[in-house]
Amino acid sequence: MANPKNVDLNYALFLDSKGSYDPNTNLHYDNLLEAQIDAAYAALEDAGFKNMEIIQWEQTPLRPNIAVKAYVFALFNENLKPGPTSERNYGLFKAKGNIAYDIGFHGISSSGDDYSVSDSFFLEDEHTVASSANSLISELKNIASVAVQAFTGAYGINYGRIADNIPSPDKVATLLRAAKIKNVRIYDADHSVLKAFSGTGLELVVGLPNGYLKDMSANEDHAMDWVKENVQAFLPETHIRGIAVGNEVLGGGDYESWAALLGTVKNIYNATKKLGLTDVVQITTAHSQAVFANSYPPSSCIFTDTVKQQYMKPLLEFFSEIGSPFCLNAYPFLAYMSDPENIDINYALFQKTQGIYDPKTDLHYDNMLDAQIDAAYAALEDAGFKKMEVIVTETGWASRGGDNEAAATVNNARTYNYNLRKRLAKKKGTPMRPKFVVKAYIFALFNENLKTGATSERNFGLFKPDGTIAYDIGYHGLVSSSADSLLLSSKHIGAQAAALITQRAEAETHTVGDATGWTNIVDSDTYSSWAAKHTFKVGDTLVFQFTTGRHDVATLTKTAYDECNNTDILGVLNQGPASYSLNKTGDYYFICSFTGHCSEGQKLSIKVTASPAAPPPESKTPASPPTTMAPPPSDTKTPLSPPTTTAPPPSAASSLASTFSTGAT
Repeated sequence: MANPKNVDLNYALFLDSKGSYDPNTNLHYDNLLEAQIDAAYAALEDAGFKNMEIIQWEQTPLRPNIAVKAYVFALFNENLKPGPTSERNYGLFKAKGNIAYDIGFHGISSSGDDYSVSDSFFLEDEHTVASSANSLISELKNIASVAVQAFTGAYGINYGRIADNIPSPDKVATLLRAAKIKNVRIYDADHSVLKAFSGTGLELVVGLPNGYLKDMSANEDHAMDWVKENVQAFLPETHIRGIAVGNEVLGGGDYESWAALLGTVKNIYNATKKLGLTDVVQITTAHSQAVFANSYPPSSCIFTDTVKQQYMKPLLEFFSEIGSPFCLNAYPFLAYMSDPENIDINYALFQKTQGIYDPKTDLHYDNMLDAQIDAAYAALEDAGFKKMEVIVTETGWASRGGDNEAAATVNNARTYNYNLRKRLAKKKGTPMRPKFVVKAYIFALFNENLKTGATSERNFGLFKPDGTIAYDIGYHGLVSSSADSLLLSSKHIGAQAAALITQRAEAETHTVGDATGWTNIVDSDTYSSWAAKHTFKVGDTLVFQFTTGRHDVATLTKTAYDECNNTDILGVLNQGPASYSLNKTGDYYFICSFTGHCSEGQKLSIKVTASPAAPPPESKTPASPPTTMAPPPSDTKTPLSPPTTTAPPPSAASSLASTFSTGAT
């Protein structure tokens, strides 16, 4: 309020504005908060503390590689504070726990003495405690309120387990917490997973497999037993937030399951109601795009006649009554693979493109996922459910495929999932539904080596079996290959976290090539000479300065490095500038994978040594044998991960191709 005449209010409120331009850095700011944060970074750098982090959550222009985190002030208005009137009026919630104004949080009713709030901002184990003057709020727990929501963030992940080489569930729980992935979806209710997630704060959606539908629809008692044994028994320690009844049932080939779906949904819901769990657990089911008759333009999408009247509409009516969303498995990867000649891959990958224009609504789409979501919204509106929210329960991109799956590459998978995270971090809606923040579960946590079908089906994972990242999209994996690594065991986290804090304080950031940056206009020994001047330790970060679209950073083996083999790479960073964390000891090899750049000298090899502050090695106490994956239930139809996404019928497939066709850019 110091100078309102000279400060654009829109700039302060994150609304559209001219923003501000910093002539010293050539950086543009579109909101005042980021400018204030970067002012603090500049002061720290001037004082000699360039690498110190400010508590943030997204990125700022000056520090694009550090996520911005913030504590909102305040939970309540404080009527006893002195000073200006504004000092007493910062609260998000009223004294009785209901919201003061709507920003997406779920408040609490005032009909009783105990209350709970569903949305948690940080993933923590400790309970946040607050009380009003009458002590009406005894605890703020991570438990859903009256309007229960299974998805409490904007980003989640699918944890499929059709594999014999992935970590045990307790190690997976540790990995998810280290990666700060809060929302998790599984395809069954395996007790080893539910036990491992107990006390972790992870928000879990469990699955009732398709093979159970006919029995559960006909037997209400069986539904009750299932909920008691697989949900109620693990609450509240395990945060089970939702039950997904079947996966891609409608539109699939099992017509008996179509008929059984609604009955099962009702029986499962009634079981939760009788057990007093409807305020805790949300009931949903996920659909493939096979339920749609057409999708071009998005505003013209409708459900197929076969699905709509007899099956979909009654299901949507029930979901509307109980407040459940429409769950969609949306794969731009599959849409692109169905017609690569007529679909611009940049459009599918969230890259710059002409996009598509919907003549019916005058809306423009710059990426395929938004168009797929809005196609679902259009179908819902046509069926009479305009206000129902769409949540993406599966989306992802394969990193490896067969001979006829050329688009399934590490580079494309990394590009899609990295850009997806950026898209979701904006917490914005779609062109057709701008007020519904897009929420999505990425598929999948791991590659699943035992899945059948196309090669791509086994290669959607973000993480390797040892907990390291398969490719870099901003997550921090766990390293399990050396004694000084961060182990995949929750009981080691506390001691090692303390050591890591010291390690990170001593870590250095190295700009590759210094002022030269990362380019192919260099002598053959430029980067080897640069590396010889530096010492690289675990915890350090390499920064590659380059222009997006002209260069990239590929990691590869020594053999591929020596041969400048740009087809045999382990991972790639294609958004400049790029940061690479050195999280283990050993040799690292980097090249630019653009044709000819490596042979022109754009390659770097370094050796990383252990940090003096690295966590101490394990004690000599013999380790317990690894936990084996629990066998599936006796029903052999129980899936641990979804089956291959149902292909759209011919008419829908052709319209999909029309929907997502754009000109190359």
